[in-house]
Amino acid sequence: MNRIIVSFNATDYSEKLENYINSLKPYGLILFSKNIKSKNQLKNLTSSIKRNYPHLKLAIDMEGGLVNRLRKIEGDLPLPESAKDFLEFGKKIGSILKYYNFDIDFAPVVDIDRGLKGNGLDGRYLGKTVEEVIEKAGYFLEGIESEGITGCLKHYIGLSYASTDSHFGLPEIDGINEEDELPFKVLSNENRLIMFAHIKIKGYGVSTFSKSLVERVKSFHKGLTISDDLGMKALGDLSLKEKLNKTFQAGFDIAIITDMITPFKEKEVL
Repeated sequence: MNRIIVSFNATDYSEKLENYINSLKPYGLILFSKNIKSKNQLKNLTSSIKRNYPHLKLAIDMEGGLVNRLRKIEGDLPLPESAKDFLEFGKKIGSILKYYNFDIDFAPVVDIDRGLKGNGLDGRYLGKTVEEVIEKAGYFLEGIESEGITGCLKHYIGLSYASTDSHFGLPEIDGINEEDELPFKVLSNENRLIMFAHIKIKGYGVSTFSKSLVERVKSFHKGLTISDDLGMKALGDLSLKEKLNKTFQAGFDIAIITDMITPFKEKEVL
């Protein structure tokens, strides 16, 4: 099995999708709005995948609020205002994801709102203080986990001091602020994932390719570490093979690759 989570373009289960999965042997699949047409369609698709590949993890971005991949079939799911309401909110999202056979929710966001705009996190923050973020994210995780869904703390080390959206360029920060790291430390456990932001950090280089940064996280986190999507423009014009090599050489457990149209050969994936 390869240590990648990949996207795909299909909305229905087919021999073509089977060939795709068989050729890549991924750790998991990530679904987006493009894979979703209706409640019955999504249920049939994921049930077929699970029936044929029971160990394959199905993942999705379901933060609630702005990031809601199931909006067209489940409606809006606005972020609660009160911290304690995040427990029921998490349970609701967890219940929905469980129904559709998902295993992993790439949420919650635990970056701290410092008031900067344009870094891709506008409207996605849980709070302006580390205490508020930890409390809300903790309740959210408790809620989704009560339904058997694995949560993912993102985006380490935090994009609060960055003014560049990593979808379109490489953010840079002067160093690690321990307050930004605190939610990851407090909420870490072996059953949760930590997703790294693509960000250049003074003293560490580009996070996704930084062995010393991964080692820093693994000194307190016993769960899996995962890269953000390697297709984001933050990582420049390196080939996919180069990005994968550098990501796994840094020590990541899993890498996300989206919009893969042509599967590459198994030997090209570490």
